[in-house]
Amino acid sequence: MTRPLRVALAVAPFALVVACTDAAKAPAEAAMAAAGSAVESLAGDAARYAPEAVKAVQTSFASAKELISKQDYKGALAAASDIPARAKAALAAAAAKKDELVKAWGELSASVPQMVSDLKTRIATLSGAKKLPAGIDKAALATAN
Repeated sequence: MTRPLRVALAVAPFALVVACTDAAKAPAEAAMAAAGSAVESLAGDAARYAPEAVKAVQTSFASAKELISKQDYKGALAAASDIPARAKAALAAAAAKKDELVKAWGELSASVPQMVSDLKTRIATLSGAKKLPAGIDKAALATAN
């Protein structure tokens, strides 16, 4: 055999494999990789503060993976292309919910000491009273004290 014929025979199987692959496979796999990293970023606070949004993104990712396994690359590309944006929205929703809860906790932690102080004052007033109001007996006052 001549050298050009050997080279042609060696390159022919590679050329057939490349020609037979779906043109949408590479973009679909790239979109799935981006979607996979976006789904991984949802672990932690996002899952705790925005579980519905995280669940929706994970469901979309699972359906895109299923499409890839069925070799429906165009469908997988369409399904996976919006997953990073939805994951980003879920992270933003989780951050907003966390900020809201932190603010509410700050307000509560500022008001609870005042309420405790007011209760102690009221219990001290009731302890010094000669006659207790209706519905309060000495046992309840002792328990509160």
